[in-house]
Amino acid sequence: MRFLWRLFLWLLFLLPVGIAALFWLSFSALPLVAETPKLSHQDIARAEAIVRQNDPRKLAAGAERRVVLREQDINLAGNYVLQRAGQGRVQVALRENFMDVAGTLHLSLLPGREYVNLSLRVEAVDGKPSVSDFKLGAVPVPAFIVRAMMRELMARVLQTQDYKLATQVIKQLDLQPGRLSVTYQWHPELIGEMGQRLAGASDPAALAAYHQYLLDLQAQGRTRRGSVSDLLKPMFAFAQQRSINSDPVAENRALLLVLGAWASEQNTQLLVPHAPQPRAFALSLEQRQDFGQHFLVSAAIAASADVLLSNMVGVNKEVSDAQGGSGFSFTDIAADRAGTRFGELATASAESARRVQGLMSAGMRETGFIPLLRDLPEGMQASEFKRRYGSVDAPAYRVVMQEIERRIAACSLYRS
Repeated sequence: MRFLWRLFLWLLFLLPVGIAALFWLSFSALPLVAETPKLSHQDIARAEAIVRQNDPRKLAAGAERRVVLREQDINLAGNYVLQRAGQGRVQVALRENFMDVAGTLHLSLLPGREYVNLSLRVEAVDGKPSVSDFKLGAVPVPAFIVRAMMRELMARVLQTQDYKLATQVIKQLDLQPGRLSVTYQWHPELIGEMGQRLAGASDPAALAAYHQYLLDLQAQGRTRRGSVSDLLKPMFAFAQQRSINSDPVAENRALLLVLGAWASEQNTQLLVPHAPQPRAFALSLEQRQDFGQHFLVSAAIAASADVLLSNMVGVNKEVSDAQGGSGFSFTDIAADRAGTRFGELATASAESARRVQGLMSAGMRETGFIPLLRDLPEGMQASEFKRRYGSVDAPAYRVVMQEIERRIAACSLYRS
């Protein structure tokens, strides 16, 4: 009995020590992926084109599609997302029947060990993906834990607990040196519409309330023309009133989601089923309707807690416009960034949400939440953009972006 008691005490002592050791070993002093690839605007345009061309929502239910990707395209897309999300990078190597994935995140949690490295191998077994050799830092992760993690990831990404159905999405995986080929079957029941996903964390009753209030304002003729600030004043006054007995963060999120869907000229029934569609958006910032649309759409995406998506939407659109559209415009990106900052601030905390409600309902002028933009470069085609700025990672580009951030920070709403 005394032996069992001592064994229990030793285990009680060793458990926290073991957890601390695993945590320590999960971090590294050096990054596994050392260099961050430099992405040109052509690279980003290609990544966007790949996503657009392979959008599964264009397929009929049950239809199959085969996608072939080069190794450099996979690395391009992965590094673009990670660089926008934070200080992360990934390296994928495609081989015969398997691919090796290495990734690094920079997290300043442990002095001298600031990198979280992970590596794994994905094998094509009978045409299906199988993860093996997963390692987090210096800690190998057992196969049963990897399988549990994959189940949870699929459930979250595909929004389903039907694991059998989720595994049927990929019908055939073929891995060759430098090339990946995957055939998948589209199951629309796995992934809802984007509007429903953005609204998922919002109260349907709150969405309906703000949607109806927008319709009421339109019926009064108060949103047909003029500044976005003229709309935000009554909308946030309504949010302030509703927040007396509810969460101000949730109220602001619902408000911005409704306005963002409306400004993007999407069907607001994705948020509020069977409700009448508001009249077409015609408000402006700096007397430009496109600035108002950029601002409100980015604010809505940021309020939905997807700041990464909000930032990516603006840059991707401008890169696309440079390839023969209206041209690359720093003015539009600045409106996006101001909207993102607004959406973040309006939903950062209860205190922050109430502060935004108070200032906006008091009638804050445009310059209080979006800086002057008209003097920024705009309308540049790809050749001119490359000549003047090189790429979206070049010093000249970063100088303009820093100036945009400086102007936004100087607006009264964003000053502490």
